[in-house]
Amino acid sequence: MVHYHTMMEKFDPLISLWFMRFEAKHRISKISANTSNNRRNICKTLTIKHQLQLNNIFIKGTLSDEIKLGPCTEITDDIDTQAIRNFIQKNSLNSIINCPWISVKGTRYTPKMILTLDICELDGPNFGMINKIYLCNNELIIFQYFKLNATIFDEHYHLLEVEKEINDSIFIYYNDLASYTPNHICTMPNGNRYITVKTPHSINCYKA
Repeated sequence: MVHYHTMMEKFDPLISLWFMRFEAKHRISKISANTSNNRRNICKTLTIKHQLQLNNIFIKGTLSDEIKLGPCTEITDDIDTQAIRNFIQKNSLNSIINCPWISVKGTRYTPKMILTLDICELDGPNFGMINKIYLCNNELIIFQYFKLNATIFDEHYHLLEVEKEINDSIFIYYNDLASYTPNHICTMPNGNRYITVKTPHSINCYKA
């Protein structure tokens, strides 16, 4: 509790960093470990059981593909409409709506969240800050974003320092994201901006 105020000043609200849901996931394995009679290789036993449970979810098809939206507004601006049509290369669009937030398979996206666009082994990860969210024909999700360049990896904070490129907003399909897990950005008192990366592979590639 003594360090909470310092952490909040550095990293913004701690709810963006907490691991409560990951700790809750451990409960399933703890119950299985207590009920299992196998003590020769308990880690292998729990791994197999976890994979069987995941396989059962895939077979039943219980993962929902439902898309949830915030209060949306239909796009009537010819400039925005034409820009989206040029991106998807289609002239006939039944509807284009602008969403304040969108939830796909339980993951919620809002403006100013950070997307992992690509992970390059040589140049490191590429990020984009969501500017607007569009839903075309009630099925095609498009993010309009501003590109961010990762400059250095800060060993002290274990975060990637980024700077915004001076360019126009760019579009990307939801299905083209390198990772569906959004990241968060925080600004330090000195003005430097850091991304809290939730994809470990992104940091490993940059450090390499």
